[in-house]
Amino acid sequence: MLASALFLAVLGIYVWRRRAVSGARPLAAAMLFGFLWAVGAALELAAVDATAKIFWFKFQAACSLPAVTAAFCFTLEYANPGRWLTRRTVTLLTMLPVLAALLILTNAPQLWVWPAFLAQEYVQPAFGVVGWVLLAYAYLLALVQTGVLLWLFMRSPLHRWPVALILVSRLATAAAYGLEVAGRNPFAPMDLTVLAMTVTSAMYALALFPFRLFDLIPIAHETVIQQMREGC
Repeated sequence: MLASALFLAVLGIYVWRRRAVSGARPLAAAMLFGFLWAVGAALELAAVDATAKIFWFKFQAACSLPAVTAAFCFTLEYANPGRWLTRRTVTLLTMLPVLAALLILTNAPQLWVWPAFLAQEYVQPAFGVVGWVLLAYAYLLALVQTGVLLWLFMRSPLHRWPVALILVSRLATAAAYGLEVAGRNPFAPMDLTVLAMTVTSAMYALALFPFRLFDLIPIAHETVIQQMREGC
């Protein structure tokens, strides 16, 4: 878990140093919340009493929806810089993760999210109505994100390899979280989603370095300009 956190931190620092490029800031935010999620998973494993384990489980849950939302924002900005990710869109997308974190980290309303916990080697929650709504919202974002990436894959041959890597990473993370929720984690008590995020980070590292993920935006723009007819 800590190795995953370290890997996410290193990539997050690299991305933040490129924050002037379109899409870098939301990707850095996704790496930050992924890092906090991995740290929470490590501390949950290290905790010896049920109260501490449940606290660190809630901490991870409070970081999960912001991580998913930030990754979604990155996809919008990367696919169509400056058009889809407006201030209004960011504000609307931020509201639910903030509300969810408040519900998760407070005592009374949390019963709407998880009415009960089974805390042994790791925490297994029983989902309430709000918990299922938040889960459905996260998967809805993942579904729309997949559609946007497929659109970019078909539209721009220049982006196909990095987009394919991002698609594989997002699908792997969504599948891992689904197995966690279903109680089918083959690596329990380790957090399967955090392990999947390590694979995701490796995919992003491939996209960032060999395929120059951020460099494709100015290259594509320059190519379009060069192909424009004089006087247009």
